[in-house]
Amino acid sequence: MVELKDLWIGDEVRLKKSQRVGKFEGIHKNGKARILIDNKIVLSTASNLSLLTEDEIQDLSPSSSDLNLEEETIQSPIVTSNDSYHSEPEMLDLHLETLNPLFTESPALSVLEYQLKCCEDFIHRSISDKKFMVRIIHGKGKGILKKEVEAMVNSHPQILISTPSMDGGALELIFSY
Repeated sequence: MVELKDLWIGDEVRLKKSQRVGKFEGIHKNGKARILIDNKIVLSTASNLSLLTEDEIQDLSPSSSDLNLEEETIQSPIVTSNDSYHSEPEMLDLHLETLNPLFTESPALSVLEYQLKCCEDFIHRSISDKKFMVRIIHGKGKGILKKEVEAMVNSHPQILISTPSMDGGALELIFSY
């Protein structure tokens, strides 16, 4: 059995009962593991988890979509919309209280590092899903996260345009493929 305290954010795990694979995103206030699968957070007991080996990660197959009693889906911080021209873009809110209210900083992973990892994952998913436009809400604050997100955005050649929005508290990204 996997001990939740031994898992790291981003570890690849398998839900034993449904055989779905996802990334460990922390521990929910009810004590269950938060697992990101298909842009949704799934809660699971520790006894229902197994940590993937490097070989299993290399050989990942599409995941099953059926749920069971030890897994329950909760709202993801990623907001999706349809792809019509006038719809709101898919977005990621990097405010920690939205992203992961139960995140606890550790020597291995700071809040900023966690937010940037989530942002990088979101950008990669958006590119692999061939999204036209997305929004990343970094907030205003002291501007540290904003500068890091802007630097990250500038490092992706698939991002054609990056425009400030929400009165400077977010970036809208338009992709080119």
